[in-house]
Amino acid sequence: MEIDDDAEGVEVTVAESSRKALTEVLGAERRDRILSALYLARQDAVHVVRQSSIQIWKALVHNTPRTGMLFYFCQENCGCNVRIVRDILSELVIQLMSLLSSEEAEQQEVRQYVYF
Repeated sequence: MEIDDDAEGVEVTVAESSRKALTEVLGAERRDRILSALYLARQDAVHVVRQSSIQIWKALVHNTPRTGMLFYFCQENCGCNVRIVRDILSELVIQLMSLLSSEEAEQQEVRQYVYF
């Protein structure tokens, strides 16, 4: 059990370091816009876009093992880090509202595939 606790502690440290590095390089607002767009692109209808955005998300956002149903559900179903999604939630809502209110045919198509 002690080895598992140590490994989890290291992964939490790596995830936290990555989050801070992204914020330092991009700034909080830009980081949130980019990660929100990536999060939405993971549901794109075009396979190449979807796969690329998933790979980029995984490279930028480290999943940290946690206990509890919410963490289990998110990691099993969408592979997301709940803390990052919580951090970008306001920007994510803004982008979703933009998609929902758009008159452009492409954005109307995209909103059909977006789900949580």
